[in-house]
Amino acid sequence: MTRLLLTGFEPFGGMPVNPSWEAVRPLDGEVWGEVVLRAVRLPVSYAKAPGALRDAIETFRPDAVVMFGLAQARNAVALERVARNRSEGTADNEGATASGAIEPGGPATRPSTLPLDRIHRALAEAGIPAGWSDDAGGYLCNRVFWEGCAVAGVPAGFVHLPPFEAIPEGRMREAVRIVADAVAFERVPVAALSLSPEPAAVGRNAAEIERLARGAAA
Repeated sequence: MTRLLLTGFEPFGGMPVNPSWEAVRPLDGEVWGEVVLRAVRLPVSYAKAPGALRDAIETFRPDAVVMFGLAQARNAVALERVARNRSEGTADNEGATASGAIEPGGPATRPSTLPLDRIHRALAEAGIPAGWSDDAGGYLCNRVFWEGCAVAGVPAGFVHLPPFEAIPEGRMREAVRIVADAVAFERVPVAALSLSPEPAAVGRNAAEIERLARGAAA
């Protein structure tokens, strides 16, 4: 079985909901053929979020980790390419701030190891606006992005989602499913498959994986 860990954040800044969690939450416990998904809500806390992510990784032992967060000023899905070794002092939900290097003496950046090109193509084919970013900010999104890339030991990366005003909730959930699908099946030879990024095609995609597995075993 392939295990895919997805994370989103609790609300912050007075918001009643956080789109990153609302879009990820429905996937918790879903099984796509040989793929099992787990969704975890992270606290908006410098002190607690890194540990909560580590605990989820140690407990679930995923084969890939996709972290999601809200970027309020953006109007499209943003595929983050690098985590930066810095925090910039914005207060978290507990009123705490952080500034300076996340890992003193560590590298300046850590790259995403997700199949970003594949994710971007799948989103584009579905008509969901998506782009690239080399700056995940200095808040908790960048902090857990750094942590995930440092400790996961498997493909890991971060995706910023815009507010629901930019992409309606239903389409946002579709975007998250497409990202998860692209990551979950990244290791399967593309030439052997006929996969669709549409949410309704999850069962058909699973059948394609099983077809390939039967062919390999024959």
